[in-house]
Amino acid sequence: MIQVHAGITRFVANADLSKLHHGYPPGGPQDRISHAMANRLLSNPVSAGAIEITLTTAKLTLQRDCLLVVGGAASKITIDGVAHRVWQVLRGCAGSKLRIEIDPSGCRAYVCVAGGLAQDPKDSNHCFAVGDPMAGELGRCLTPELLNPPWAPPPGTVRAIGGPEFADSVKPELAQTWIVSPQSSGMGLRLTGKPLPLPTFDIVSSPVQDGTIQATATGLIALLRQRGTLGGYPRVATVIDCDVDRLAQLRPGKPLRINLIDHEQAAELCRRQQTAIRGL
Repeated sequence: MIQVHAGITRFVANADLSKLHHGYPPGGPQDRISHAMANRLLSNPVSAGAIEITLTTAKLTLQRDCLLVVGGAASKITIDGVAHRVWQVLRGCAGSKLRIEIDPSGCRAYVCVAGGLAQDPKDSNHCFAVGDPMAGELGRCLTPELLNPPWAPPPGTVRAIGGPEFADSVKPELAQTWIVSPQSSGMGLRLTGKPLPLPTFDIVSSPVQDGTIQATATGLIALLRQRGTLGGYPRVATVIDCDVDRLAQLRPGKPLRINLIDHEQAAELCRRQQTAIRGL
C-alpha cells in the first residue's frame, strides 16, 4: 500500500468508454503514453492503476517493499533522501518516504508499482493497495529513443486535423502561438490569443472527444481526458490522439503551437506510438 501525505494526486487506471452515452467523461490518465510506458517498464498491463500527480510536490509513504517507476514530467525524486531518476525501475522498502517534485517544464507525473495499484475502499483519497509488489526488473530504464522518439513534434507543439467547423479562413490565426491560461483544468486547456475569424461562436451542442479544439470569442479550449461529452462551441480542429498526452504536460503560462496535418499522417503517427509501447 502507498499512502499520500501531500500533493495534488488522484488514482488513475484505464479510460472507461462505457458510459459516454450517459454523459460521463472517459477519464483515465491525462498523459496516457507516460502512464502506459511506466507500467510496461514494470511488466504491468498498460492499463494498470497508478497515482497521477499534478503540478505540485508529492510526498508518499511506501507501506510494503515494492518495485516502482516514476514517469511523465521530468521530476526530482528521492527515496529516504536519496536522489533517483525518472523512467527507471526503483526499489522501495516498507516505511520509505518518497518525494516527487515536478519540474516546471512539465505538469504531470505517474507513480506505478509492480503488480499495479487499486484504490483502498477504506480510504479512497489517500491510500492505494499494491498487487504483486516485486514483479519487474530492478534498474530497467526507458531508452533515449523512446523518451525522444523521432516522430514526436517539437516542444510546445501539437499536431491536429481539421474539425467539423473548420474553415480555411481560420488557418492563419490557428497557427499563431497560443498561451495556456491559468483558468485551465483537467477538463481542458484554455488558450489565450487572437480569436479566430468565425461568423459565430455558438453551435448546437454536438459531440466532442479528447483533443477537440473549440473556438470561443476569447481564444481556444483544447479538451483533455476529463472533458464532457458535448460542447456548444465550434470544433475547429482535433489534436491527434498521440499528442493529447503532450497537451496534458503543459502548465499555465506555457506557449503552444498547433500544426495541421492530414488524416493519413495522423493515423501513421498513432500507429508508430502504439508499436513502440508494444515493444517494451
